[in-house]
Amino acid sequence: MSRRDYFKNRLLDCDTQSHSKRWLIVNELLHSRSTDKTRTDDKNKQLCSTFADFFVSKIVQLKSQISLKLAFLSHIPSFPDPPNTDLPLDYLPAVTHAEVYKILTFVPPKSSSADLIKSCPGVFSELISVFTNHSFSESCFPTLFKNAVLVPLLKKPSLDKSVCSV
Repeated sequence: MSRRDYFKNRLLDCDTQSHSKRWLIVNELLHSRSTDKTRTDDKNKQLCSTFADFFVSKIVQLKSQISLKLAFLSHIPSFPDPPNTDLPLDYLPAVTHAEVYKILTFVPPKSSSADLIKSCPGVFSELISVFTNHSFSESCFPTLFKNAVLVPLLKKPSLDKSVCSV
């Protein structure tokens, strides 16, 4: 049995179980309790700072280029923001199981842990909608899920991974 089939069978088996049992199985399959030990906290902070410096310098560079081009214009056009006709963002409507299911079925396939989620959209759409609605109603996002692993994807294998831009 392939790894994918194993995961799919585990998720399909838990489809008839309670939300809490299903959540435990999903956590086990996604290894959400494991942490990445390949970098130290200092290295992670340094990587984040490097990314931040890179993007801030790009924004500064773009702003100066735009300012330089605007200086040569004799008439600067006005682009006022259109008035906001939407409802104020003090209320978020509930996310439905069907909405999440639709999103999961339209996500293009990639070789990642998201494939596991996409292989059983019925199971995950219910979990995601319950989790999302609870998070919205409590105005809180669990700290456990605020972690991310940043892995730079290089366009060319010969490039240095430690340099953000060449």
